[in-house]
Amino acid sequence: YDPTGAAGFIVGSFPSWVEKITILFHKVSFTGGDNLIFNFRNASGDITSGYYSYTANATASYTNTATDSFLIGMTSASQESSGKIEIEKVGNLYWTETHLITTGNNNMRHGAGQLTMSSGTVDSITIQSEMGDNYDGNSRISVYYE
Repeated sequence: YDPTGAAGFIVGSFPSWVEKITILFHKVSFTGGDNLIFNFRNASGDITSGYYSYTANATASYTNTATDSFLIGMTSASQESSGKIEIEKVGNLYWTETHLITTGNNNMRHGAGQLTMSSGTVDSITIQSEMGDNYDGNSRISVYYE
């Protein structure tokens, strides 16, 4: 995906057999200092509750948490981040997330999260900036299912 100029996009209709989603980033950046967030979706729209997500830099001088999405911290405009997020199904209503990202400035982001759903299924994922900043530069994102 080339999301340049958009605040986010939906990766839709993944198969019901999916147990693992791998999202690869290359030089992803925003026009402002927004965080990068991921929300599962179903027929009702984005799932925005049941999460706990944590992200930090290498020294933990920067940390952030979220309870409405999986979160990767992006602290400044045009900060180019590359790396991987893995989201894995633990049980029918349970998912875990891990990420490891380089920010291209001798730093990194790492973290993990969980999603506990009360009911239902997921069929797509939204990948977007937290507050509406647009992707800029040469942002590239690939999504794989297992």
